[in-house]
Amino acid sequence: MFMYAPNLWLVLAAAVLSLIVGWLWYSPAVLGRTWATLTGREMAWRRNLLLIAVATLVEAYVTAHLVYYVGAYGWWEGAKAGLWLWFGYLATTLAVSTATAGQRPKVWLIDAGFQLASLLIMGAIFATW
Repeated sequence: MFMYAPNLWLVLAAAVLSLIVGWLWYSPAVLGRTWATLTGREMAWRRNLLLIAVATLVEAYVTAHLVYYVGAYGWWEGAKAGLWLWFGYLATTLAVSTATAGQRPKVWLIDAGFQLASLLIMGAIFATW
């Protein structure tokens, strides 16, 4: 039986790009100050960088598999695969965790928005190359 093996360099590149998008997304110049005000916390990137990097690598690896298994070809099909992954799993999970933590819906918009951007980019990358 054939087992799909994604290009690990591409997985690494997609993960690094996602980390860069996240760093920008949550920077004080973009949405970091708003997020910190809404949550009453500061972003702990430096303290948790290893965990964030590993989780992002796993997300990229799984997204590569999803894009392959749904047969997405070309950036648009890959972005749609990322959209469906986001809508079915991340948007809903983040909605529940945001609500149960007593956070405002704006926190969900910021966090889910980042995840959407990340998965759209990853999906497009994996379906194009």
